[in-house]
Amino acid sequence: MGVSEGSRLYDAISIGFGEAGRVLRLMVPIEVTVSTPEMKPVRIEDIPCLLGSAEKTVVATYSRVRGDISGHLAFLYDPGTARRLATLVTGEAEPDDEMSASAICEVSNVAGSRVLSVLSDATGLRIVPTAPVLVSDMAGAILQSTLYDLAPVGKDAVVTKTEIRLAGEDAAGLMVLIPTGDGVSLLAERLGN
Repeated sequence: MGVSEGSRLYDAISIGFGEAGRVLRLMVPIEVTVSTPEMKPVRIEDIPCLLGSAEKTVVATYSRVRGDISGHLAFLYDPGTARRLATLVTGEAEPDDEMSASAICEVSNVAGSRVLSVLSDATGLRIVPTAPVLVSDMAGAILQSTLYDLAPVGKDAVVTKTEIRLAGEDAAGLMVLIPTGDGVSLLAERLGN
């Protein structure tokens, strides 16, 4: 499946992140820019390597994906980026753990919902995420415990490197979409890739 710049999948996800950026700008009192510089299909077991190593600690949100395509959606953030997002969304200099978790889940919910909504519109498929939950652990452990064991998954994931600029500061994250069964093929077929 092609996910190069200019492909219909890349374009749809980029539009979704653009819409997410507009919503996030309404939530926080600073300029927020979200872009999609890189997207590629990756074997699930190789995802932790995209973060540096399977032992790297990350903050992640996880949602199930339901509808005509089922699967998993996760956002993985460097702990520093997660803290910055929580501070901006809550307006608190040092939000407590519960407030931080709620804020990071809200950011992921906005981004994930917008991206899947645009994909749904582009393909005519119903693609709906559940409310995200927050986990913090080593990247490899999160993927194993949170994703592998919940349901049978396909061999491949669509990984999007997301660049976020917060008041001119660069931050980064990964969006990982893992369709189950023939979900990847169905997306490709509907998008003409």
